[in-house]
Amino acid sequence: MKSSLRWLTCAPRDYGGNAGFFARDTGLLCRGLQEAGAECRAILAGVPRPDDEPDLIRATSAELRDARWWKALEGDVVVVHTWSRKVHTGMLEAIREAGCRVVLIQDGTGVTGPLGSWGDWVRESWYFRQRHAGIAWFAARMVHGHTLRLVGFERSRARQFDLSDLIVVPSPRALKGYQKLGHRLGGLLVAKFRLLPHPVAPWFEWNGTMPKENLIVSIGRWTDHWQKRPDLLGGCLEKSLRDRPDWKAEVFGEPGQELPRWHRDLEPALRARIHLAGVVPNRQLSAAMGRAKISLCSSAYESFHIASGEALCSGCSVVGVDSAMTPSLSWFAEENSGTLSKTLNAQGLAEALTAEISAWESGQRDSQAISRRWRDCLHAGEVARALMEMVSC
Repeated sequence: MKSSLRWLTCAPRDYGGNAGFFARDTGLLCRGLQEAGAECRAILAGVPRPDDEPDLIRATSAELRDARWWKALEGDVVVVHTWSRKVHTGMLEAIREAGCRVVLIQDGTGVTGPLGSWGDWVRESWYFRQRHAGIAWFAARMVHGHTLRLVGFERSRARQFDLSDLIVVPSPRALKGYQKLGHRLGGLLVAKFRLLPHPVAPWFEWNGTMPKENLIVSIGRWTDHWQKRPDLLGGCLEKSLRDRPDWKAEVFGEPGQELPRWHRDLEPALRARIHLAGVVPNRQLSAAMGRAKISLCSSAYESFHIASGEALCSGCSVVGVDSAMTPSLSWFAEENSGTLSKTLNAQGLAEALTAEISAWESGQRDSQAISRRWRDCLHAGEVARALMEMVSC
């Protein structure tokens, strides 16, 4: 699909603008739009860096709020992150004043606060109390959420929604949460919400030439205990693999202190089958997913969980928790692509992982079918084509 529209993607933060940026999020979406036949450039805040890609545009805070600056770029559509922060509302106003259409990215779970999925928000808040100040923090959040938040954050977010032509949400379950919020903020907003998953880089794929192994992979920033839950990961692997001597696991990402300590205490035979691989280049991670059969997510909350999307495109199935705080996983596990736990604990995850291993051993999983189904949905070029079609309607 060729596009006559000129596109811009924008993340108004001072990220690095090298090849790593263009392998994920708005950078990768820019590459996907280019692949799909659109003229597109990416924008980041900050001053130019030596390793910025040639087609990256840097902008100051003042420029991002200047309609004349945006008009000089001669773009037609801007796909932008604001994280619903009030500080970025002026940028959206400038983009609209410059005559551009706005596609607003909502990188969220769909647990949108007291105006949206109230029960899910309360449950989420109760979980978050563990990483904050306990019951006092929870009580303060409840009071704030039903008072100051309504006239502050929610009013600002509604203004950003009003300024947008389309509002894209990364999973079907999250989309329902945002649509509920849209009804509360104003019925006309609901029609603006659309499903658009985060893009996956094209090198995450499986074409049948690499043999699959009895391997489980898990990727995370394991220093963040309350989100990534290294304790649950360790407990799950220990319970599931003890009686499965022909299966092994590789764990990627900064290990922190918790995982190595757990790993050292394992019995030697089990420890030998679980490898803490640490931080590796993106292509090495892709190769591991190409060898693996299962991707295990122990996270308590994720807006999308790009690692699961990458694994699916690589022909892996997924295991995780079925929760409003991990909304993409219920989508990812559809169509013989995975098994989910109903509970956020090691026992529930272990039971789901054991069931998924059994599904592979009984021939209920097909790497090629999984990869094909999710590449067609999640690869950057396909995501870009879906977005181009939405905007052209």
